[in-house]
Amino acid sequence: LLILFLCFLLIPAGSSAAAASTYEDYAECLSELGVFVGTGSGFELDRAPTRVEGLVMLIRLLGAEEEAKAMQGGKLPFTDVPKWASGYVAYAYENGLTNGIGKDKFGSSDTMEAKAFMTFLLRSLGYNDQAGDFSYGNALVFSKSIGLISDSMYSTISRETFIRAYVAKTSYDALRFSYKGESTAL
Repeated sequence: LLILFLCFLLIPAGSSAAAASTYEDYAECLSELGVFVGTGSGFELDRAPTRVEGLVMLIRLLGAEEEAKAMQGGKLPFTDVPKWASGYVAYAYENGLTNGIGKDKFGSSDTMEAKAFMTFLLRSLGYNDQAGDFSYGNALVFSKSIGLISDSMYSTISRETFIRAYVAKTSYDALRFSYKGESTAL
């Protein structure tokens, strides 16, 4: 908790310096929390994440990585999930965080779109697209309307390729955001 508090102090909300340069500070802070893990080439903030990378990030953000790892090898309705990610996808599917992209496809190696990642975040915060809180198609607009993302972030991720830098920023902001109808933050 102390590390999280220090990260929040070091990176002010809406910092124009962070927005104008890179998102390295957000990635570093999340890395210290064990949420954002780099690759052999650093954080690779300038490339688009895959759907499975985005989902793993979400599960770590929720603090459920150990639970997800314990589900590895379990039954999945998807045929395109790599073995190493099976527990993460099983956890997300079982907890209503993902439905996949088709009848038996998760889309593991597909590029993660902004609306898909925001849908993951919204579901993790207690918003239910099945109950009509939002729809997949309007996940970005809804996220902006409730303050999960700023106007500038909405503008950015609406018109640009969704990259790992934006995963770091939106995840960081989600940590400060309260669950639906509650005052408890993620």
